[in-house]
Formats: sequence, C-alpha cells, structure tokens
Amino acid sequence: MSTLSRTIRPDGTQVIAGASLMIKPVGAACNLDCAYCYYLDVQDDIYDGHVQRMTETTLEATLRDYLAAAPDHVTICWQGGEPTLAGLAFFEKAIYFQKHYQRPGQTVANSLQTNGTLLDDEWCRFFKREAFLIGISIDGGPPLHDGYRKDAAGHKTHAQVMRGLKLLRKHGVEHNILCVLHRENVKHPRHLFEYLIGLGETWLQFIPAIEWEADETTGEPKLAEYSPRPDDYGRFLCETFDLWFDKYRHKVSVRDIDTALQRIVTGDAPLCIYNSSCHKQLTIESGGDVFGCDHFVENRWRIGHVTADKPCGTDALIGLTIEGDAPLRATKRARSVTINKSGRTVSITINSAASPSASSICPIHA
Repeated sequence: MSTLSRTIRPDGTQVIAGASLMIKPVGAACNLDCAYCYYLDVQDDIYDGHVQRMTETTLEATLRDYLAAAPDHVTICWQGGEPTLAGLAFFEKAIYFQKHYQRPGQTVANSLQTNGTLLDDEWCRFFKREAFLIGISIDGGPPLHDGYRKDAAGHKTHAQVMRGLKLLRKHGVEHNILCVLHRENVKHPRHLFEYLIGLGETWLQFIPAIEWEADETTGEPKLAEYSPRPDDYGRFLCETFDLWFDKYRHKVSVRDIDTALQRIVTGDAPLCIYNSSCHKQLTIESGGDVFGCDHFVENRWRIGHVTADKPCGTDALIGLTIEGDAPLRATKRARSVTINKSGRTVSITINSAASPSASSICPIHA
C-alpha cells in the first residue's frame, strides 16, 4: 500500500513529500444553506454544538509544525463552510505565522474556496497582496445557481456571487470557477459551459454533488435527490469535452479534462478520484482535529490532533490512505472499522458490502 514519502534532512528532521494541507478555520459554518452541502449530515457528529472557530493557538501550532515537516514548496487550501467567516484579521495572522515559521527557501502558496457573497474591497486587496488563488462557487446562471444555493433565510444568492466575482476581477486576484453539478444543471452542459465562458472565465472545475442516503423502504444506499443521475453526468462529460476540444482547447482549462490527459501522458493524476488511492491530503478542522479527505470528517475517521499533548500531531503525521475499487462514501454508515496500533503506525481496515477492503495509515507518537 502506498503512503506519503518522507526524507531525512542532514539535521535529522523529517520532511513529508507531496502532502496537501487543507485548513477549515470555521469548520462547516457557513452563511449559506446549500441543499447539497455534504457537511449537513455530520455536523452533530463533529462539532456537537461547539463554536466552529479556530483559535490563534491552534492556528500557530498547525502552521509551525506543518511547515517544519513540509517540503520546500507548500500549498495550503483554506476551506469551509465559508472560510471568510473567520475574519480578515485571522488570515492576516495566518500569513504572519507562515512567514515566521517557513524555512529559508521554503515557499507557501495559499488558496481559498469561497461562495463569494462576503467579499469586499478589503478582502480582495489582501488576496492580491498575498497572492491567494481564489475559487469561487457558481453553478450557472440564476435559475440553475439559485435552485440549490440559497442563504439561511432562503434568499437567492446569484447576484451576490456576481458582485464578489467582479471585485476579484477589479483587484486582479487570480481565481477560478468551481461549479457543483446537481440534478438540474448537469442536464445542460452546453448552456452551462458557455455561460461560464461568457463570464470571461477560463479556469473551470466541475464537481458532481454525489451523495448517498438510505432508501426508506430497503435501507440500502441510494443517490440523494439533488445528485446528478449517472447517464446525465456521462453525457455532460462527453458533451463538455467535445465543446472544449472543438472551440476552447487552446484557451480554457477544465480540471477533469486536464487531469484525464495528465493521467494518460504521465500515468499519474493530481485528483484522487482518478487514482487508485487517496493519501496525499491532510485536513485540519477548526478545533485542531486531523482528518484525511474532508469527505471523511467524522469522529470515526479522526487520526490525530495538531497539539503535542494529543496523539498524532502534525510533526509526526503522514496522513490518511484509502484504497479500494468501490466508492467508500456510498456505504460509510454500514462500514465496520477495526483499528490496530503497532509502534508508530495506526492501520484502519474498513469492511462493507461495497468495498471489502480499505485501509489508512498514520504514524503516532510513541
């Protein structure tokens, strides 16, 4: 089974190679109430009514220990929920800690995923100054976007997102579009693609909202109401590729197409869903708990904490490895989990009807 590789510096410190760090400063807290949000069904399990706000102490411990063990080029993704709810002062402090703890010659690149509704000139000046890459969520024009992306009061949000997008452009902030594919917009690939291109955007990500719920009659997993049907998603991919190839291949980047081509050419892919295992992601929750993929943010998948007085601080962390040829998330509530600790390794074996074998590895403090 593959894991993240580590190297030893002459001074004896260990370096994690190839790890990507996601930090969720406010956990799943969000000013919107999107119908397809995959955190909605696990909030009680993880947050238990507690305030979802990362403390300065946890922030410093995360960046201090991770940068000490990370390679010379580091990417940190800030995500939520809606990460801008942490406030601008929080991110200014994060940049301060990064600059304070990064080694000579070490570079840190920051990206942030936002719904765009809370952006203003001050935020955008900060993003520009600190060279953040911003992902902004747009699911198409108003009818397609507003169907599932409403605020907590049930109000439509498309106009607010467009205002945020204009501010990013005004300040020259590097950004891309993240479009969640749901049951409605996935049926209109040409309209959706050309709408986003018509906004002047050339970096696109399409992510299907694949979630599972128990069938009321059989109890077996079934696709959620908002999830795209398999045949619709297949047609979307084919028609999007044809459109991209015929008219836009020299000027537009579509993440799924780029990834598929890279996989064909190099045999490897930057997206875990195109590989046989997922093992290069660390997710730090607002309270400092460490998980692998943020789709597995549940107490059963917790693999440590960033502080030294709890097991598996980031100075000794490799990360979560999940292997298998079946979609684990489809039957996650039916899985049996066995955890074995031996020396500095925690192995987790998952058994379910859909996936007979999967495992994760994380070193622990001896």
